[in-house]
Amino acid sequence: MVFTEKLYKRAVLSRTFTKEDSGEFVIPDTEPDALRVVFACAAPYIRTKEAAAGRVSVSGVTELTVIYVPEGGKELRRVTSSVPFASSCEGEEISEFCQVAASVECAQCDGRIINSRKLGVHVELIYRIQVYCDGKITLPTGFSEPEGKETLTETLRLCLPACVTEKTVSLTDSPSAGGIAQVLASTVCLRNEDVRVVGAKAVVRGAAVTKSLCTMKNGEAEMVTTESPYSQVMELEGEMEGAIFNVTAAPTGLYVSLEQDTLSIEVHAVLQLTAYEKSELSYIKDAYISGMDSCIETETLTLDSLTGFESLPVEAAFSFGTPEKVRSIAAVRALGGAPSVEDGALTVPMSGAVVFTNEAGEYFGSVRRGTAQYAKSLDSGFTWEPVGFYSEDEKAEYNRTEEGIAARTSGLVTCARYKKETAQYVVKLTGREQESCGRCPSIIACRAGENTTLWELGKHYSVALGDILSANGMAEGQEPTPGQLLIIPVKMKKQGKSV
Repeated sequence: MVFTEKLYKRAVLSRTFTKEDSGEFVIPDTEPDALRVVFACAAPYIRTKEAAAGRVSVSGVTELTVIYVPEGGKELRRVTSSVPFASSCEGEEISEFCQVAASVECAQCDGRIINSRKLGVHVELIYRIQVYCDGKITLPTGFSEPEGKETLTETLRLCLPACVTEKTVSLTDSPSAGGIAQVLASTVCLRNEDVRVVGAKAVVRGAAVTKSLCTMKNGEAEMVTTESPYSQVMELEGEMEGAIFNVTAAPTGLYVSLEQDTLSIEVHAVLQLTAYEKSELSYIKDAYISGMDSCIETETLTLDSLTGFESLPVEAAFSFGTPEKVRSIAAVRALGGAPSVEDGALTVPMSGAVVFTNEAGEYFGSVRRGTAQYAKSLDSGFTWEPVGFYSEDEKAEYNRTEEGIAARTSGLVTCARYKKETAQYVVKLTGREQESCGRCPSIIACRAGENTTLWELGKHYSVALGDILSANGMAEGQEPTPGQLLIIPVKMKKQGKSV
């Protein structure tokens, strides 16, 4: 047989999971005792990702920051620490030749007082790991000796990963400090906006969104959000015009400092790009040998073909009970866990945090759990796989209530939308010469039905398609019309052995 081949990047592992960690801080001797924790944040940075025989591992360090109020004071203080993280997944097809795309984000972060000289942090990290190896699809398109063999071909339309690449980037920005007196804690998220193809290169555009809890020159605390646009060129494996792209960013470092009236921001990250290429593959769906009793053997190929990516908005509401009457709200933060899809419903576990002051100007903090939901039901005709989440807590709406603080925040879940494509193709064709019959006609007349096709007639009577066309004065590719009288030139049957 004659075959066609399609090379692609086959996903041998795709996992999203959460893992808990913790850290402790000892307050320096030069600082006063801690009274209460107001805010805590965690920034995980990947240092290594590696595929080996049967296993993929990801490791790095989480930078922890706790903001607290000291005994006898109102001002905010901070302590920082670093804790390592590591996780691994097993898979039989994973080898050192595989490519790994990974990201680690903070899904939850709570601070607490262990004693007046020691603070603790509980962290939940969300891991997203994909492992790709070289894959190949092989489909039959014809026979090496086609004489006497009739074939019905079909086209399989696919969109599969064709290129997995990455680039290490460093981004810098120097926005106006805008009245900032001190930067207490910072995190960064890279929001990718679009990908444009130029030849064998992809131009990735987006913004590094830095969120910093700061004390301002007027003495108040405030969450300051800075967007630093970027444009990066990434190499592709050939020209991929019309491809669908997914870009994930894994921050590897963040440095924020205050220099007079300017913020100095430096972001280090790895951009990871997966290009999905559309292709059409022809294959033999059916076959027979004219003048013989034919038998075929088939195999079935089923693949998840990408139809696109969608950014779906989700919303969550939090109610923060407060021990003190609220004077002002300094900051609202929302973190998203691992999104899930069940019975068409898309949900995201959320962790919300708020920093506020009471009427005496003293700072407090509160943390709550919640669930964000997508307002619509997902189309059941597709398979939906969440691949990323971006919190839009800079757009949070909040107000004071009698019980405390009511907040509503939003986010965007990036979902890959797949459709199962199936091809049942012929892998073997055999024939047995038909038994002779003295009364068998050499010509048969029949009238075409509503859905009669030339292929059905040819296979049923074991007659070459070209002979039917010639006998009826039809052009190649022409199909019979309903009610049309057709002449089928049946060949004389002979008795013989199978071939």
